[in-house]
Amino acid sequence: MPTRRHYLQTLLTAWAGGALLSAGRRAEAAEDPTVALKAILERVRTKHELPALASVIVLQGKLFAVGATGVRKLGDPTPVTDKDQFHLGSCTKSLTATLAAICVEQKRITWETTIADVLAKAVPKIHDDLKPVTLSQLCCHWSGVTVRNSPEGTTLGQLYENGTLKGSPREQRRRFCQLILTEAPESKPGSQFAYSNLNYTIAGHMLESVLGQEWERLLKERIAQPLQMASLGYGAMGRAGKIDQPWQHRIIDDKVTPIEPGPRSDNPAVLGPGGTVHCTPADWGRYLMAHVDGEQGLAPLLSRESWERLHSAPYGGESGFGWFRSERRWAGPSRRVYNHAGTNNMNYAVVWLAPERRLAIGTLTNQGGDKAKQAVDDVAVDVINTLLPSA
Repeated sequence: MPTRRHYLQTLLTAWAGGALLSAGRRAEAAEDPTVALKAILERVRTKHELPALASVIVLQGKLFAVGATGVRKLGDPTPVTDKDQFHLGSCTKSLTATLAAICVEQKRITWETTIADVLAKAVPKIHDDLKPVTLSQLCCHWSGVTVRNSPEGTTLGQLYENGTLKGSPREQRRRFCQLILTEAPESKPGSQFAYSNLNYTIAGHMLESVLGQEWERLLKERIAQPLQMASLGYGAMGRAGKIDQPWQHRIIDDKVTPIEPGPRSDNPAVLGPGGTVHCTPADWGRYLMAHVDGEQGLAPLLSRESWERLHSAPYGGESGFGWFRSERRWAGPSRRVYNHAGTNNMNYAVVWLAPERRLAIGTLTNQGGDKAKQAVDDVAVDVINTLLPSA
């Protein structure tokens, strides 16, 4: 899972482009959007030689279309289905920020609660510059914390192997915070944007410390259950030795290599709040629907004001609470869109939201690398240009 946003440079085309279908073909696609979506997915998947590709489209309070194509594991004929689980990577960050907003509305924490307010007892040697960092700054990547706050010369794998990180996921995150919060931030908190998974490790641990429950349980109880996201889980999809879910695929020596599911085949639990969630495309769509409907006051979980806050960029620039703000002509009169991408280098996911149109497009693949990145972008372009009803 990258620690910078190089994967967020997609430039989606406008409605009036050469890729537009004729009016007749657009009308035909609109009659059966699921069939049309699957055709797009198969065309893109074949072009980029991916094992599997899936997508969900949310429009006007409904799952407009859900589709999947390809195989669960390269070299095995077992097909994927739209009921299979796919990895969200860093799109998990929005889920954690939404969980934070729920806790804020319940008055268990505030956006201005600081690291020191919550973690001073558990982490007695917090660096002075990090003590005043707020939950809001962490969720927007304006804390000054970067990968340089990780223990120098030691990988996460080594920290697990030597026993430094042990116990429950919550305990692992506490131990990791004891390491990363003793280092000075790379920049003065609040002074500049710096994307880092560590922001969400700290934010997630603040939430579980305040509520006395693990982040994994909080996410399921406060988001997945109310939104009926029964498939939501953590880490690699499926069981070791089985092909019961899509396997992840990594590029090794220019070769696409299937990765067997297991406890060490995804990012470790300390990075969970920033990127270990998986779920079905439809369940992801239910979550995205809450975001696009929230600004209209039509979504559960949060007030309209809280949904708007999650889509804001309070420190300037494009970075908000698990989203990046930008503008696209297809998004409605204001052109406002929000997007994020995620990968653990074995999967790839991207999502685009246009709340003004109550529209969301989320696309997922079980392979990492440049081809995967291009493929999920291509799906979004094709969906916008050929499948959706005119704005």
